[in-house]
Amino acid sequence: MRRALTVLAALLGSLSISACFLGKYEVVRVYHGKPRTERFVSEEAYAASLEASIAEQSGDWSGAVAALRRARSEDPGAPDLGARLGLALCRLGEMDDATKTFADVLMQPEQRERAFTARGDCAQFRGEFAAARADYLRAIEADADATLPSVRLAELDVREGHFAEATVRLEEVVLRSPTSAHAWSVLAEARCKRGDLAGAVTAALAAGRLDDLEGKRARAAVLPIAESSAVIAYVFAMRALTPIEAPRPIDDPSCASLVTLLEKLAHHGTNEEIVSFSRTVRATCPIAESAAATLEIESTWTPARSEELEKLAAASSSTRVRMLGERLALRRRTVDELLGKGALPRVVDGDTLALDLSVSALRKLRASPKDEAALAMLAAARELAPIEPTVQRLAAEAARIVGRDKSDPWRLRACTLAATEVERAACAG
Repeated sequence: MRRALTVLAALLGSLSISACFLGKYEVVRVYHGKPRTERFVSEEAYAASLEASIAEQSGDWSGAVAALRRARSEDPGAPDLGARLGLALCRLGEMDDATKTFADVLMQPEQRERAFTARGDCAQFRGEFAAARADYLRAIEADADATLPSVRLAELDVREGHFAEATVRLEEVVLRSPTSAHAWSVLAEARCKRGDLAGAVTAALAAGRLDDLEGKRARAAVLPIAESSAVIAYVFAMRALTPIEAPRPIDDPSCASLVTLLEKLAHHGTNEEIVSFSRTVRATCPIAESAAATLEIESTWTPARSEELEKLAAASSSTRVRMLGERLALRRRTVDELLGKGALPRVVDGDTLALDLSVSALRKLRASPKDEAALAMLAAARELAPIEPTVQRLAAEAARIVGRDKSDPWRLRACTLAATEVERAACAG
């Protein structure tokens, strides 16, 4: 096992070498969209860290502590290791060592967010909820873009019955970090307890598309209530929209491990690192082509790379990837072009259903600006695909048609997501 982890870590480490500055042991990594220059981490440290991750996921806290200590001895300044070690010690009940570890990590300014978040998790594990809340707030103060402490705060809000506060916080999080299955799952629970069952189902479905475990957690919170209410028809309608193809299982352990590494790199690597490693995975593991292409497209998309990534998607053997490329291509089309016949991909899931609803509703509003049913269709579409830029752009155009000003939430959401020239032009209109 350790040899396999070392080999995989070496692959990831080799990508980092290419980003070193003039041969120095430094590498640029991206955290929450912000580049940071950090010291290069050896393959031994990567291997030990990966072994610790496996132990953490299985609840083997003794194994996690041992692996994290090895990793820290290889690279004491590596991000996350100290915070993770403190939390693992806490889960073992070794609070003196945990407290000392957290204090040590908090001496490093660039790791304060992670240390405060981990210390908050430790406090929550011990039932010290006020202390946990204080640490999560300190973590956000250290890094306002961090996702996890905001989600943790929302979980405390839900636990304490502050459902409106949790919903507002989580809606901001999923707008900023739409691939956080954990955030979508907690949002589903918060919306459900607020009585927003349609919104809760939408969030639960989003969580399930991103992660099976979080999806099950969200459905467990939402479906018992949804199925006993008028939203049952909505639930069944969404269940009928199954993807055109199921993700192909990756039954080759080596390929599955490479995809796992690519997933980690997609969160913390530079575009160059992600693209390079994605090409390696796709070349060596045809069975993982869909997963690798999706990770590359979703994590490296920018307006400048849009045409290149659309070509990558169009050449994929996966229908799911090709349809992702079709949705991305819509971001470069004007509203008039979107309303044209045959402009949209066919309806197979929540995002494509939301696009279809949005276009149909906007056509109605252009013919009759007082059509309330059309506005209701757009409201449903916005809930189905809250971070799909084209859906939000079409809704913003509808808001403009009916006379809402630029402070309207529909228009604000579209402006927040705008990135391409046509999206920004529509936002300025």
